[in-house]
Amino acid sequence: MKITYLADCEMPSFRANSINVINTCNAFIELGHEVELIIPNYSSIQTDVSKISNFYGVGSKIKIKSITIKAKIAKYFFYSILSAFKAIRTPHQIIIGRNLLALFFCGIARQKYLLDLHGQWWEKSAMWRLVFYLATQSKMLEGMSFNSGGLRDRFVARYQPAKNFPMVIAPNGAVANESLLTEIYAEPVRVGYFGSSGKGRGLSIIQSLAESFPQVEFYLFGEIETNSTLSSNMIVKGKIDPSLVSSERAKCNVLIAPYEKQVIMKSGIDTSAYMSPIKLFEYMASKRAILTSDLPAIREVLTEEEAVFANPDNITDWITGLKKLLNPATRNGLAANSYARFQRDFTWKRRGERIMSLVNPSNV
Repeated sequence: MKITYLADCEMPSFRANSINVINTCNAFIELGHEVELIIPNYSSIQTDVSKISNFYGVGSKIKIKSITIKAKIAKYFFYSILSAFKAIRTPHQIIIGRNLLALFFCGIARQKYLLDLHGQWWEKSAMWRLVFYLATQSKMLEGMSFNSGGLRDRFVARYQPAKNFPMVIAPNGAVANESLLTEIYAEPVRVGYFGSSGKGRGLSIIQSLAESFPQVEFYLFGEIETNSTLSSNMIVKGKIDPSLVSSERAKCNVLIAPYEKQVIMKSGIDTSAYMSPIKLFEYMASKRAILTSDLPAIREVLTEEEAVFANPDNITDWITGLKKLLNPATRNGLAANSYARFQRDFTWKRRGERIMSLVNPSNV
């Protein structure tokens, strides 16, 4: 099947939405489909699409088309119009995407599409509520995929779609590097954090753990900014190319995801109730023990047979949890269970299968 995917994120980028998009498209390729990915370029430098696949460590079979937008205002609006126009002119059997506005324009042009939903557009503004309502009421909408059950439940509660409306939960995924599944280091125990220091990400929890476990090393990767003095056993490594992340995770014994009860995006929206953190799936794919927050969105992904949970508001919980994971047998047992679950449910290919289950070949 020929798929055109409409993205709303620039590439290459370290941001989770770009990682999701490129791997979802690569999953469609693995399932035997043809994919053309349309992305924006808001800079004055031409996007070198030949380097994008290498940056993310995926194959080169995705046809990537970049649309340069030179306008200084309403850039997203102009890009959405142009990407919809390009999608309409590109031979395809179905349009899939996260770019709500572009999909809305495709619907106006009588093009069938699937909406791959990752957030509550209706929370943004009255204008976006209207666009979202029109896009999801269009007869051209073939179905919707949701990155979590929590997000689907919120959509259903608000819009009350018909019982036969095509919907599927398609959580994010990850890729396992089978050559890196065995623990490399035994002592000192290494705890790895991969993410950012944004609001609700729990860097203060890591700081407290580092103070409580001076014999343990804590490695921090990603967009890490801190105004406080770090413990001497906290090592900030910063950003690294996505293609190198798996080898760095492999050097850790424990991987930590210390989300707080509110996880605030740059937009100011709290996503803690419906997030689907790529980080968790990557941790599972690494076959390492996981220490994470006890939140409903995370309970969708992991069980107590697969991870150690801690109350975000109770540092004693985290200390107790990490003490458990200093035992190699405990670590290995949890890691084996979470890796088996990952292989069964959370590969990118499995995500692609879930999304494509919405497509009725006789209708495209």
